[in-house]
Amino acid sequence: TWINRVSTLSGGYYGSRDDRHSWFEAAGSVVLMDNSLFFARQINDAFIVVSTGNYPNIAVNYENRKVGVTDKNGHLLIPWATAWYPGKVTLDTLPLPTDTEALTVEKRIAVREGSGALVDFPVNRVRSATLVFVDARGQPLPVGTPVEEVNSKQRGLVGYDGVVWFSHLGRHNEVKINAGELRCSIQFELPSSTPVPQRIGPVSCPS
Repeated sequence: TWINRVSTLSGGYYGSRDDRHSWFEAAGSVVLMDNSLFFARQINDAFIVVSTGNYPNIAVNYENRKVGVTDKNGHLLIPWATAWYPGKVTLDTLPLPTDTEALTVEKRIAVREGSGALVDFPVNRVRSATLVFVDARGQPLPVGTPVEEVNSKQRGLVGYDGVVWFSHLGRHNEVKINAGELRCSIQFELPSSTPVPQRIGPVSCPS
């Protein structure tokens, strides 16, 4: 018997010296789900296909046990799920870059015996930026100064060193400050993918 990642192969022979018979047996599974094809050892109970929306190399756990990582199409097959039991499927998103967001990282699903299920974890890329605001003298704006990103309607507050951070930005963005005598705005563009937040500024905001 020879066991590999996707099949179990067995063979042998029997009979007398003058009348021998050989045999060979192969056992495995082929799964077609969500437009992807998977090969695995024989599935005896149930299976789950995890999808991360075409995002590859995300670690997947089943009942706190690492199964593997998603392939180039964002899929992973769990061939040994327990039927009828609401098993916990989770993603390990800690190593993901800052421009990547998974809205859900844990789901429980019970699969009927002898069948499979698709578990979808949408993973999206987001644009983010760090802006630095200073006054006419080049000093950081006061902590707590309100800031608004016009297009997304996000509101924030200036932090230490004049820094404010926004995520879920578009390609074209406009940030405004309108706080008492502090009035200024800046327009900027972001690329489709930013592995680290883009740094904009210092932006002068005369008082």
